[in-house]
Amino acid sequence: MSRSSNATPPGAEPKLGTPFNVLGTGDLDIPGIPGRQNFWLASNGICSAKEDGDYFGARWDGNKGPFNSTLNGHDYTFGSGANHSCPNTVANPRGEINNEYSPTGYSYYVDVPPPKVAGGTVTIKIYDATFRNTSYNDFHSNYPADNAPWMDTAYYVYKTSGTPDDPTNDVRVAARIVNRNDTRLGADQNWMDLYTAPYGEIQAGAQYRVQIVMVNFLDNETNHFHGGNSYAIGAIRSSGTMGCDSRSPTEKDCPRVSGLHAESVFTNLNGSPGSTIDFYFAEVDTSYIGRTFNAYLWDPGEGVQQIQLVGPDGTPLPFDWDAYPSTGDTGTGVTSIQTDVSGPQPGAAGTRTNDYKFNDRLVTLHVTLPPSYANMVTAAGGDKWLRIRYTIGTQTHDRTTWGASVGGGNSGPPHLTRP
Repeated sequence: MSRSSNATPPGAEPKLGTPFNVLGTGDLDIPGIPGRQNFWLASNGICSAKEDGDYFGARWDGNKGPFNSTLNGHDYTFGSGANHSCPNTVANPRGEINNEYSPTGYSYYVDVPPPKVAGGTVTIKIYDATFRNTSYNDFHSNYPADNAPWMDTAYYVYKTSGTPDDPTNDVRVAARIVNRNDTRLGADQNWMDLYTAPYGEIQAGAQYRVQIVMVNFLDNETNHFHGGNSYAIGAIRSSGTMGCDSRSPTEKDCPRVSGLHAESVFTNLNGSPGSTIDFYFAEVDTSYIGRTFNAYLWDPGEGVQQIQLVGPDGTPLPFDWDAYPSTGDTGTGVTSIQTDVSGPQPGAAGTRTNDYKFNDRLVTLHVTLPPSYANMVTAAGGDKWLRIRYTIGTQTHDRTTWGASVGGGNSGPPHLTRP
């Protein structure tokens, strides 16, 4: 005897990203895109501390100096020149193991509608794919790597079977491992081709997964692979402008690039202290009205005065919030989180490198969309994209990881779903 049934969820899982065919393009001006995105996608090497902002890419935490540490029964002194101490073995660590570490890196999804033109193709590209040991003051899409050796970055493209939550049946169609000398691919501050999807493969629509993994040079942990690589993903049509907006009624063939559950970013805050800047975060349908979802912000907002979550028309949304580990304060029914960083703050982690209270913490916004959300969507012309709004403070950059999930209460430690 057997029984079977089908079930349809009441609303689609929120997709992280933007409504465009490019994601994480920072301060680039893309033809066909209205304005700049103001953040890059980013990945850190395994010897970066988790408190540096990469929730899944750092294998360790508490390994950043200069400070004295007695972690795991060992006494280590990190001098002024040893900004990161990378453990040599798991058995004898110079820091704490990051239980959220994912050796498979981050995955981003490219949804390709049927092309409007017979024979049309879509090329998946990476902007500034290579890692460089430089300061972000010199190159806008990388940030300080101190004295880290070079790292390679692996980019893989898979064709999915329309089941993004189950990658076991994905088929790899392209792979590129890029190092600092890979100028032949145009990988340095240019768009590098990863894979061109032929018309026959996308004529009825298709979905691809782009997996990005930092590969440590020499493939060991005896050196300080603690730098970060910033980049962008694009899905470029063979006809039309380079950029496109999927919300436009004339751009129904516009591909979408999004993160499932999590995206790792490096914000680029162009503005004066006190001004605001918005980042596209997630598309949330009106079917979510009355339902709860969680917005996760890892190690957010250093140098930022205030963080808000705003609706499609720019109206701040109410939420409850908490932090894990606890900072000793929470919020209920608020529309902003104050993130003043002047001086030591209550709840700051004593074994970390600064006194910012959200350093090395996961801040969770528990959002229940109000009935007025329908009016916000109408006022925005049908736009259903939520945005994160920073009020700029003392810094121009913030390395962080964002995520979203459906449901869940306000108790217990939240955990980002693995990308």
